[in-house]
Amino acid sequence: MGLGHKSIIFAAKVMAESAIDLMTKEELLKKAWDEFEERLRGRKYKSPLPPDLKPPLDLWEKSKK
Repeated sequence: MGLGHKSIIFAAKVMAESAIDLMTKEELLKKAWDEFEERLRGRKYKSPLPPDLKPPLDLWEKSKK
């Protein structure tokens, strides 16, 4: 297994552990929301993706052909 593959696996583990922490530690989630709101400074968050954009869920099927 190459370094790139190992790095991706490690990053996935870190993100999964972070998600678990946010779901199980209420004070950590509140702190994250507070920081998010502070960084917005009263502005409203607007996603850079169009609201009607659909994920290409059939991409895997198309690539197998």
